[in-house]
Amino acid sequence: MKTKIIVLLSLIILLSGCQQSEQQIPPTDTTEALEGLATTEVPEVIATTDVPTTVPTQEFQAYFEESPCPFEVPENHIEGETVRCGYVTVLEDHNTPDGPTIKLAVAIFKAKNTIPESDPLIFLSGGPGEKTIASIPPLAEHLATFNAERDLVFFDQRGVGSSEPALECPEFVDSLFEILDEPDPSDAERTVFDAVMACKDRLVSEGHHLAAYTTTQNAADVESIREALGYEQINLFGGSYGSLLAQAVMRDFPNHIRSVIIDSTVPMNKSLLIDIPTTAVNATLHLMDSCAEDEACNTTYPDLQNVLFDIVEAHNEEPKPVSLVNPLDGTSYQALMTGDMIFSNLVFFLYQTPIIPTLPKAIHDVANGNYDLMVQLSSRKLAVYDALSRGMSFSVLCTDDLLERTPEDYLNIRAAMPPPLAGRTDPEDVLEYGYFAICQNWPVEKADPSVRNPVVSDIPTLILGGEYDPVTPPEYGRMVAEHLSNSYFFEFPSIGHSVAVSNECARQMTTEFLDNPTTEPDSTCRETLAIEFVLPIDFENISLIPITITEFGIQAVVPESWTRVAPEYYVSPDTTIELVIKEDTDSDREQFLERWGASDVISEITRNNLTWTLYEANITDYNIAGYIATAPSDDGYFLVLIVTTSAQQELLFDSVFTPIVEAFRYDESIKDTADVEEIPPATAVKLIPFEDEVFKIRGLLPEGWTQVQAGIHARGSSASDQTMLIQKSYEGMTMEALLDALLPGLQLDELPASSGERETASFSWTLYQTSISAPGVGTYVIDLGLSEFK
Repeated sequence: MKTKIIVLLSLIILLSGCQQSEQQIPPTDTTEALEGLATTEVPEVIATTDVPTTVPTQEFQAYFEESPCPFEVPENHIEGETVRCGYVTVLEDHNTPDGPTIKLAVAIFKAKNTIPESDPLIFLSGGPGEKTIASIPPLAEHLATFNAERDLVFFDQRGVGSSEPALECPEFVDSLFEILDEPDPSDAERTVFDAVMACKDRLVSEGHHLAAYTTTQNAADVESIREALGYEQINLFGGSYGSLLAQAVMRDFPNHIRSVIIDSTVPMNKSLLIDIPTTAVNATLHLMDSCAEDEACNTTYPDLQNVLFDIVEAHNEEPKPVSLVNPLDGTSYQALMTGDMIFSNLVFFLYQTPIIPTLPKAIHDVANGNYDLMVQLSSRKLAVYDALSRGMSFSVLCTDDLLERTPEDYLNIRAAMPPPLAGRTDPEDVLEYGYFAICQNWPVEKADPSVRNPVVSDIPTLILGGEYDPVTPPEYGRMVAEHLSNSYFFEFPSIGHSVAVSNECARQMTTEFLDNPTTEPDSTCRETLAIEFVLPIDFENISLIPITITEFGIQAVVPESWTRVAPEYYVSPDTTIELVIKEDTDSDREQFLERWGASDVISEITRNNLTWTLYEANITDYNIAGYIATAPSDDGYFLVLIVTTSAQQELLFDSVFTPIVEAFRYDESIKDTADVEEIPPATAVKLIPFEDEVFKIRGLLPEGWTQVQAGIHARGSSASDQTMLIQKSYEGMTMEALLDALLPGLQLDELPASSGERETASFSWTLYQTSISAPGVGTYVIDLGLSEFK
């Protein structure tokens, strides 16, 4: 038997001036399948669903060609090394081996561990038609925890985004902006229909074979990507429509799938187009019920459901003219705030978990004549008009989403809706110009009805559902789980759509499942999830707490309940107020003041050896107002900026803005040093037993520490104050390889002199202690224990 080494390692990260962008943690690269260390055995899987299958042919072999990444690679990654981008060339029709080919844009994020698992996680986006590659920087950050042990593969599905061809429909997108101020709903419906038909005619005239862009062909693409990148086994992560695509891959290509995560699940026999009215109404009414059951919410926003019905009906009868601003480019649009738009906003933001607690306030505000928050929500929605490649979306939906569904189904569902929420468009106009009419004219063939059959499989599958999901409710996940014998379903309280992207508990459970997909993950973290509704800000009683921003050497105060989005950036619970506290060394102060519409100087004050100049901020076109304070610094200027709507501006001056300026201090001694949480003495630490099935280890663990992945636990809430505890066993490794695996990238080429030995009942330990300085990151203080065993 080979000698094995068991490792006990404590790694304290003392970060110095590590300033990370909140929105970027990038992709990985690895087409080389290295055999990992985990010994988890996954049973052979067999999909038993009997349906027609599209299979990549033996005559054509998909292949990968590297090319520059079409997105900004984050600073902590290196293009061509830790991130590789390119195209996988596949058949346009997998049943026609000598037919034309298309290119799928792919980005591969290499596993952070230098000895990764050999099975990557392939991400399947929703939509259908969602542009994945363009969304990689923030998406990769949210999913970074899955990238530690295995490669993370993103791709734009056929006909989408950076893939070639991309079936875009700018005509459709333009029509959505065009109808924002259209008072006649029938004319609006007709305008959109005409735009879709114009898009169809153009795509056909350009020679695109729209019938080839289907879920079945899409599933075959996933298998082709696996082959082209050289992976033997893969894991799938599919959200929303991506969950349906994942089921299709399970059905058609089960033999190379190690595990599957489906998040916000679409059952094969449900229609995204027909069933959404039902699920959207149910989720909205459930939110109203949750508010009614919450004492504070119900007291502040009483009888919320009827208030919603009243404002929807009133605004459908007499829409409110408003000005919306596209946050992507700052373009302003005149729009009519109809009741349908209000309901549509609520449904859209039930997708986005952080916004859900603000929705009762948005309803209540409109009922009281305050449109600021609702206009803000409407403006945010403009940013996603072009988030899908609509030509691909229409092809997929028209091929199989409406299978065995009829106009009568739509009419029955609409008739069952609460009348105020049913919409002001005549049902006959919907049938004449809506999806049934579009699909009658879209040049695709209907799929075989058997594709609607539930997928039956024993592939280990984790299924996640959010309580307030308006389009793929938790019961959909339960429906799919009934046919997957090795599945685990979990509903997440207070969460909307896309559970794992929006919730750390879900990511923790998903990581645990990926490490060992045959064991149910620990779900106790869900017990702490609960919705906390946003109530109106009491400006007279705002509680301010001290903060330290080590990146700039600043001490100040901020409102206690506000969210820290970035080291210098805070947002109020209702998202209507934004606060920036920083030192600016890059931009010209005068240009900054001009950009924010600064007024003449309103006052000057001196506090804590800083002389501040105060201004009003006012950008009238966008209804942005607030206050600016600047003070000279050695390298530029210190800045306090607070902005909100014009209605709230004056409320902020005495309650928030002035106290922040007066409390502001600069202390060079704290600049670029991390706030390290004080560690309690060892006698105060409670140790609890734990068992790791991957490494076959039993031991003790400080209570309250979080499992990051198999064999690794962490104390601390962020990279700046984190202590890592690694307890693993390794077989057949040189000491150099072991050190590289434990401390990737830190270049600890040899062990320091032993700091002692320790005998326990089962092992003889050799102990080491050292520290490593990592430029741009900080100092790693390391305690290491090694013991050999047979």
